[in-house]
Amino acid sequence: MQCCSTNWCNRCYHTNRCNTLPTLNTNAAINNLEIQAGATVSIGSYAFTINGIINGAGTLSGSPSSSIITNASTTLLFTPGSNTIKELTINTGTTTLGNPLNITAGSSSPNSTGTVTVSTGAVLASNGNLTFKSNEFGTARLAQGSDAGNFVTGNATVERYIPNNGFRSWRLLSVPTHSSGQTIRQAWQEGDANPSPQQNNLPNFGTQITGTGNLATAQAAGFDNVAANAAMLYWNLSAWNPVHNTNTAIDNKKSLLLYSWRKK
Repeated sequence: MQCCSTNWCNRCYHTNRCNTLPTLNTNAAINNLEIQAGATVSIGSYAFTINGIINGAGTLSGSPSSSIITNASTTLLFTPGSNTIKELTINTGTTTLGNPLNITAGSSSPNSTGTVTVSTGAVLASNGNLTFKSNEFGTARLAQGSDAGNFVTGNATVERYIPNNGFRSWRLLSVPTHSSGQTIRQAWQEGDANPSPQQNNLPNFGTQITGTGNLATAQAAGFDNVAANAAMLYWNLSAWNPVHNTNTAIDNKKSLLLYSWRKK
């Protein structure tokens, strides 16, 4: 075995000691592949089809227009900083994410938002490493599946971009989750990262939610501050009522109005 002198060659390999590392310049398909530690396969704007197993501690480098298709059980490792792709399609077996992967939110180009597709009987094991990104152009999505058992295991992070229009506004939000146990504070107030009310350790993420009444009581109920009126309402099938505690599970109320205010 010797270092490859081109992108792909028979019975040769790529490592960080080789002069060349593979960079796709067209759509490509492989069977089994070993990427040794320190090496990377750059997908660029092309589709990379994996029909076998990827071994080794090397990584895949994607872009917001990359596509990956897996046709066998394998584990995917991505290069930090180049771990965003547009399309991930799992056709069969279990594909496991070994480190963080972002699905692109989109760009000004039409149909640019990313999608994860899991075929019937296949599994995407996220290990908590999957993030559906969101920006002003749209939000990445999980494609609608059949009822025959295709699914994603493990937690996934779904971002929801809310534009800063310079003033507070009511936003109608819905949360398609069930029995997750995650609270409103954990999800939308970045509660895990911000244990103290009004604190924001993740700039540009999370929102401030105000309650009413006594400040200490409101903060014990998960609110950041108090105001004359509640900043979050839920629909009880006949009217909008204030949410009294943001430490409750976010999936308890299916439709929510949020008087949004981005934390500073």
